[in-house]
Amino acid sequence: MPWAPQIGSQLDFLELRQCVPEAFIGGDRGGGKTAVLVADAALAKIEQGEAFKGLLFRRHLGEFDTLLERSKEVFYQYFPEGEARYLVGDMRWVFKDGSWLQFAMMEHDSDVDKHLGIEYTWIGFDELPQWPQPRPYLMMLASLRTARRGVFVRVRSTGNPGGTGIGWIKKRFNIPDLPEECAAASGQLVVDNETGLDRVFVYSRLQENRVLLNADPFYQQRLAASVEGDPELRKAWIDADFSALFGQYFKVFDPAVHCVSPYDLWPDGTVPGNWRILGSLDYGENSPTSFGLWAVSHDGIHVRIDEYYKAGEYAGYHAGQIASLCKNNPYTKGQLPQVVWADSALWNTRANQGGALLNRTVADIFKNEAALRLRPSVKGPNSRVQGWRYLKEMLAQKRLLYFEECQDFEDEMKNAVFAETGDREDIDKTCMDHALDETRYLCMASRRGSSPPPKPSDSYPTWGYLKKRSGGKVTDSFMVPPQPKIDFDQLAIP
Repeated sequence: MPWAPQIGSQLDFLELRQCVPEAFIGGDRGGGKTAVLVADAALAKIEQGEAFKGLLFRRHLGEFDTLLERSKEVFYQYFPEGEARYLVGDMRWVFKDGSWLQFAMMEHDSDVDKHLGIEYTWIGFDELPQWPQPRPYLMMLASLRTARRGVFVRVRSTGNPGGTGIGWIKKRFNIPDLPEECAAASGQLVVDNETGLDRVFVYSRLQENRVLLNADPFYQQRLAASVEGDPELRKAWIDADFSALFGQYFKVFDPAVHCVSPYDLWPDGTVPGNWRILGSLDYGENSPTSFGLWAVSHDGIHVRIDEYYKAGEYAGYHAGQIASLCKNNPYTKGQLPQVVWADSALWNTRANQGGALLNRTVADIFKNEAALRLRPSVKGPNSRVQGWRYLKEMLAQKRLLYFEECQDFEDEMKNAVFAETGDREDIDKTCMDHALDETRYLCMASRRGSSPPPKPSDSYPTWGYLKKRSGGKVTDSFMVPPQPKIDFDQLAIP
């Protein structure tokens, strides 16, 4: 039977081809997402003619069989005999006019470097949620270009709910959680205010694929049997629910429980004087640097009150931005953290950017340029998995809370999944875990009693150090006066 787009998400997806630069079609299993992705590539070839240069990604090499099968169904129908042929060894469709569509594997993020110097007019990602980070997808946008007038270049992608990368995809395409919300959001234009580029999410459902259901009436029953005993997988494969996270690592984590308002904890919404202010740091230059600012009660309630999360900068930049975040935080009135728990590697890592001296460690820079008192995190055999266990305990006991501005922390908590290789008790290392790592450092310090009690000189860290370095330009306006003691038994801690 000749392939043709069916009424619903397939037709909606194809109708975006000349007007929207980015589109993602996602939903339950069996909706025909891969077929329509291949059809969009075929239509791009017809529209662009000899200018067409296509690239279609899968995450792993062994996943191209279905893609090749669907491409043969579509291409041999759309192009006359002899116009298109598939080169098995090259994994490439070539056309009589010299244009082509290349199948390519991108198992590692660094694989994107192979394509950065090449010009493409159409790029596709099949099963985009398999990519845990947005970097490869975003970097490929720079290779989407043409010098030919009248050629509309575009990137298209598919995916099911769940997967290590679903968090960043939901954020990029404004995808809600519940099926009824997804149906309403389908086809709605998302305008990026920074770039002006439009993108669209299209919601796909199995019920629309009448060709499959008529040919195989028992497919739905087999699909239901395949997810027995796994409610999260059922949500993803059958319900098309984008809140699904099969293999979720922190199942105890619940934003409805752990995300609180400052006024839930403190009458005036500011940290009382008898709470400690602490910090946690995971440093990166190419990968994100993540910093958490914490308020900690005497009975062990840890509240993440603010965070910093940014990649691609040097140590001095990160240090300055983190110091500014601490100084301007409305809940602490400018207190610096008494201690910042950080990866012990920072005492060995040399600064290499931003004009820093090469014989200075990253820890030196944070101490000297931001007056942050770094201490190395607890390390030892199995310390990573042990740290995750401490973190889960604190979540279960509701001793680890956070404010709504800490969205990177929330995203990483929701999207962390169990490792499929190596230590199966660990978080999959392809997940974004920078905020989780620095939170783990804090939890391990707390568990082992490493967090020091407040001392008179440490209770309200002054800006004297910065004042001295700035020649008196920094004032004492950020000093916090002693606060009256709070009766912790009266606090409404959830």
